Amino acid sequence: WEASFTEVDKNKSTLNSVEKIKISHKGKYFYGTGTIGDPYPRKFKYSGELFHNLLSGYYEKEGTQQGSLEGKGVFLLQIDQTCKKMTGYCAYFDKDSNKIEVSNYEWKRF
Repeated sequence: WEASFTEVDKNKSTLNSVEKIKISHKGKYFYGTGTIGDPYPRKFKYSGELFHNLLSGYYEKEGTQQGSLEGKGVFLLQIDQTCKKMTGYCAYFDKDSNKIEVSNYEWKRF
């Protein structure tokens, strides 16, 4: 999957980010990993569950210190009829803005 969202960078500018995600599932539960390239390379772990045509989940940046809020977020996506696209929202704590940020979140199968 290829996911797109916006985030605030260190200069307080809005940045359009793209992420490559690989997920696997067992029944209604899923898990996976994702990577974002330049300008701020990061890796994430994903988990969650499928309910009808909704995918809800949690993600966390790999290497985040235990107890830290950085790099953690949640999302809710609606799966389209072709199962090739999911759209919804993600919410996460952003250390640069020091607040919870929300973004449109879209996954496309590639």
